[in-house]
Amino acid sequence: MFFLWTLAVVILAALKGVAAQQVNQTEGPVAVHQGNSIFLKCSYESFFSVYLFWYVQHPGQAPELFLRDLGKDGSDQGNRRGFAADHNKNLKTFHMKKPTSRLSDSAVYFCAAGDTVRLARTEAARKHAQSKMKKVGYRRT
Repeated sequence: MFFLWTLAVVILAALKGVAAQQVNQTEGPVAVHQGNSIFLKCSYESFFSVYLFWYVQHPGQAPELFLRDLGKDGSDQGNRRGFAADHNKNLKTFHMKKPTSRLSDSAVYFCAAGDTVRLARTEAARKHAQSKMKKVGYRRT
């Protein structure tokens, strides 16, 4: 009996480690002359499918969502500013690029990943909460 319990603990510990993700991106400052292209690398290691994001942080401000792989949206700040990122699932990359840089592009950029299971649950919970608000007559103002 003790052997079976020990085996179960080892299997659970191994499965917990499989869900971990690692994101690697361009390190250190990247110097680009105004008008030249920008290319920032982002790669990841994950056993499961992931959603990928780029965040931007301008001096003295909090980081904000910049680009996303999940349901690409033309309203993303990065798309509006001429940036693009393509998710290559085979190579596990989400590199970001812009053909022509501007001085206002100077910022810190972060690549991040989230697993699809957790994000799907969060989205389902949000939709459920919205449907409850509609049923009780709650309106956003």
